[in-house]
Amino acid sequence: MPRALFSLHKPEYALLFFPRLKKLGWEIIASSESYDILKKNNMLASPLKIITKDDFHIPFPPTLHPLLEQALTLEHEEHRIDLVFVMPYPFEIGLDVGGHTLLGLACKGGRWPVCTPEDMEALLLEMETQGGVSVATHHRLMATSLTKIASFYMQQVQQMGPVTDGWLGFLAKELFEGENPYQKPAILYKNFEDPLGLAAFQQLSGLAPCFTNMADLDALVQSLVLGQRVFTECGEDNHIFLCLAAKHGNLVGFGCSRDDPEEAIELALFGSPRSIWGGEVITNFVLDVHSASRLLFSERRKKMLGAGSWILDIIACPAIHTEGIELFREKNQKILVNSHLSHPNVVWPQWQYRGVRGGWLRQPPYHFVMDLNKVDWLDEKPQGITLDSLKIAWVAAYSSNHGGNEVALAKDGYLLSCAGGPSTVEAVETVIQRAINNGHSLEGATFAANAFFPFTDAPEMLVNAGVKWGVVPAGGKKEPEVRNFFQKHDVRH
Repeated sequence: MPRALFSLHKPEYALLFFPRLKKLGWEIIASSESYDILKKNNMLASPLKIITKDDFHIPFPPTLHPLLEQALTLEHEEHRIDLVFVMPYPFEIGLDVGGHTLLGLACKGGRWPVCTPEDMEALLLEMETQGGVSVATHHRLMATSLTKIASFYMQQVQQMGPVTDGWLGFLAKELFEGENPYQKPAILYKNFEDPLGLAAFQQLSGLAPCFTNMADLDALVQSLVLGQRVFTECGEDNHIFLCLAAKHGNLVGFGCSRDDPEEAIELALFGSPRSIWGGEVITNFVLDVHSASRLLFSERRKKMLGAGSWILDIIACPAIHTEGIELFREKNQKILVNSHLSHPNVVWPQWQYRGVRGGWLRQPPYHFVMDLNKVDWLDEKPQGITLDSLKIAWVAAYSSNHGGNEVALAKDGYLLSCAGGPSTVEAVETVIQRAINNGHSLEGATFAANAFFPFTDAPEMLVNAGVKWGVVPAGGKKEPEVRNFFQKHDVRH
C-alpha cells in the first residue's frame, strides 16, 4: 500500500484530499494538526509516531526525526513514504525548517513532493484519470519544491542585510512569445502571493499573452492602483468609476465618473483616440454588454479618424457579463479578469529589481501616493471636477515612462496627454502639442509634473497654453522665482 504524509500549515486541506487518496488505496500518515482535524471528521489517518516510534519528548521537531528520513530516502524501507504533501508555515510566523526539510528529503528519495493545493489537485487528477504519474509531472513537482526551499532560505539571507540577495520564482504561465517573435520561450514567474499579481488574472478569451502584453498590463495595474488610492484618500470617494487606457503601458487616456461607467470609458478612449488603437484598457468596474460594446466600436471615432473600431489588444476588468465576453471573442481580443480590480489595493513587494548585465539592481518598490493635504497650495485647494482632473494628471505623470521629466495635462475629468523628454521644456512642449493634435482645448486645464521646474521657461509655456491649475515637486535653486511666476499669472498650484 502506498503511503502519503500530510504536514500542513492549513490543515483544512487534509479534509479536501484525504478521501480521494484513500479511494485510490493510499494510507495517510499525518503530523499533529493534520491528524487532529482528520480524526475530528472521522477520517482515519495514522499518526506520525508509527514511524518515529517516540512517545516521549524529543528536543527537535518530529519532522526532523532520522527514522522519517529513512522512510523518505531508502528504497526498501518498511514504512516507506511515497508522497509528501507539505505546506510549511509562512516566514512571518517562524522558520519552518522541518517542513522544508521534508520536501528536500522527498526530492532526494525520488518521492513525489507537493507543496501547494493546486499541485495536489493536479497530481490527484492525473492519478484518477491516467492511473499513474508521468515523469514530466514528477520533475515539475520536484522543481517547484526545490524552488520553494531555495526561496525559504533566500528570505533568511535577505534578513542578514544587503551583502547577498537572490531572485527566485515559480512558473506561472508560458507566454506566446517575447517582445519579438524570435525571443522564445517567454515565461511569467511569480515569487509571492499578490492578489493583483499577473498570475492571479484569469484569461477569458484571445490568444495567450506575450511578454509585452504582460509588461504593459503590469504598468497599467500600477497606474490603476495609484489612481484608486489618490481618488479615495481621506475618504473623499467611497467608489468612483475609473477607466484607464494605455499604449505599451503608458497612459494615453484616463476617465472618471461618479455616476456612469460608460462615461468613464468614453473619456478614457477619447483622450488620444489614435494612440489607443492596439492598446490596453483597464477598469475598476464590471463590464456589462453595454459598457463592453463601448470598447469595440464608436461612431464618433469613425467620424474623426475614418475607422470606428478600437482594436484593443488587452481589456482587464474585475469581471465581465457573458454577453460581453462573446462580443470580444468574436474579435479574438484578450480579456483578463481579476475581482480585486474593484478595490485595487496592491500588496507591495519588499524589493523592486531590474536585471542588468552581470547582475541586477535593487531598490524599495515605488509606492508614493500624493497626499493632497500636504500639498503647499499657493491659493485655495481645487474642488470638484478640477480636483479630479488634477488627480488624473498626477497619476499619469507619476506612472508613465516617457524618458523622464514626465508632465501630464487633464481637464473635465479626463486625461488630455502625457509626455516626457530630456528636459522639462521639451516635455512640456511635447505634452501641449499632443493635446492640441488630439483636438483638446487647454484653456482652464490642469497639469502635473514629476520633476521640479528649474526655471520659468516650462511654466511660461503652460501659462501661454491656458493651464490654470497644477502640482509640481518642490526643489531647485529658483523655486521662489517659479512660485512667483505661477502666482503672478494666476496659476494655482
